Amino acid sequence: MPATKLKSITARVSERLYQAASKVAESRGESMNRLVEQALAKVVREEEDRALFDAFTLLGQDIEGAEVDFALVAQSEVIASA
Repeated sequence: MPATKLKSITARVSERLYQAASKVAESRGESMNRLVEQALAKVVREEEDRALFDAFTLLGQDIEGAEVDFALVAQSEVIASA
């Protein structure tokens, strides 16, 4: 399995937020780095989910113009190969 390339960031937060986050990380037995990574991943996932929801909402607004037969074929191929 190839190693994941990591990037470093610097963030400024209030003392209050830092102390609260530090307590959360400690209570979970995790590093502050891991806590921040999880928080960022959650924000990214939520944004991707929102974008997907918006795209499907647009698709649903034009039912007559929506072509989804290709997706049914692709899904059948995936199921057949499993």
